[in-house]
Amino acid sequence: PFHPFVLKNIGETEAPRSAIAIQKTFTKSNAIHCPKCFCFVCDEPAENCSQWNSGEYHCNAHKDEPVWELRRDQNKIPAPTNKASYQYIDTPHAKEKVVELKKILRQNGQHVTGRKAVLLERIQDGEKYGRLDSCPECSQGRLKVHEGAIDTIICPGYFDGEDVVHCGYCCSADEAPRKGLWIRPAHSANAGKANMSPQKARVMFEKCNITQMKDILHRNGQHVTGQKKELLERIVDGCVNGPLSNCPTCCAGRLKVHPNEISLVICPGSFDLTRRTFESCNFRCSEKEAPREGAWKM
Repeated sequence: PFHPFVLKNIGETEAPRSAIAIQKTFTKSNAIHCPKCFCFVCDEPAENCSQWNSGEYHCNAHKDEPVWELRRDQNKIPAPTNKASYQYIDTPHAKEKVVELKKILRQNGQHVTGRKAVLLERIQDGEKYGRLDSCPECSQGRLKVHEGAIDTIICPGYFDGEDVVHCGYCCSADEAPRKGLWIRPAHSANAGKANMSPQKARVMFEKCNITQMKDILHRNGQHVTGQKKELLERIVDGCVNGPLSNCPTCCAGRLKVHPNEISLVICPGSFDLTRRTFESCNFRCSEKEAPREGAWKM
């Protein structure tokens, strides 16, 4: 080639995850370019790239390095408009306080950070399409509406215990994976009853193995940990009363039947992904008073 490219992987540096580590791989010969040279990250002529020979040094980018592939994917995501999407200001939630909006989002397991307009966009998206699921690419990041572009869904990455792992996943709102219908604040009536007696439900499912029981509970969005006896009681409760919803007190914890007192429903608490801490909750009520959602799926 007219300008020989010196290949050097970021993985050879001390911090392979960090884009800053790219600076350690800078090779002056790679910065030389002609009008026909293109930036792999920006997908535009090298002479138009603002970080060709500074910042992240895109002159060293190549397709065989994961970090460069990530930067290229992130570059395709539409940039925030820095304007609040007030076209949704006439929604039923527009006059509610931020704390109430966050309560609705927590109840649906969605992100709760950002300005009021951003929270309204997430609720608007959820009510139209359903609750956003985990990222199908990294499997750990929670998807969210891209700020200023409500029709675009992105994955902000996740925290692996030591560092934030970035993810470049991006898709349209109607293609994003969903995990069920949106839970509305007023939706707490016991509408999911299967018209089955506890005795009949127990006889029907007591011969199932643990794997089969967990599959039924997972299908209905219920807790799947515990001994076989606990799993059976959760299934019986769901068949009779419907799937348990999120806790009405903390909004994030998923309710479950008390392991030692089946007529009692409790909230075990939840893990706050924003604070990176486990939040305990003392909510408890009778099985008849517990909030439910949807119908039980056999």
